[in-house]
Amino acid sequence: MKSLILYILIFSSFQIFGQTKVWIKFGDEALFEGDNYGASKFYLKAWNEDSTYEGLIYKLGLAFKGYHNYKKSLKFFKRIEASQDLQINHPDYLFHIAELYKGLGDY
Repeated sequence: MKSLILYILIFSSFQIFGQTKVWIKFGDEALFEGDNYGASKFYLKAWNEDSTYEGLIYKLGLAFKGYHNYKKSLKFFKRIEASQDLQINHPDYLFHIAELYKGLGDY
């Protein structure tokens, strides 16, 4: 009985981590098709499950920027700006931040 419970707990934990990849895959497909709003919804679902997933912050920033939600997009690009490791992985973050400020009219 104990082994069955242990098996169920292990299996359910694998399901949770696997679901993040599925949401990101759906978001990538939506972004590729030009559906930025749909991509942002899929990425947010992935974010709620695992906010440490590699590259998710950048993808969320791009998706929000794509449908002109500049304030939310800026929030995610500012997180990249605050982290030295993320800056190295996403060297064009400053370009996106500048475009977002321009879109907001905050020169």
